[in-house]
Amino acid sequence: MTIPNLIKTFKTAEYRYWEATLDVVASTTVAARIKNLQDRKKGN
Repeated sequence: MTIPNLIKTFKTAEYRYWEATLDVVASTTVAARIKNLQDRKKGN
């Protein structure tokens, strides 16, 4: 296994990790916004 391949693999794994983290953050943000909108409707 050459060093460039190792770096490439690491970058791919890191990228996937960040992509997954961003997906979770985005989902949580969207869920919070929807809940906020629903709470506002109840208040009116």
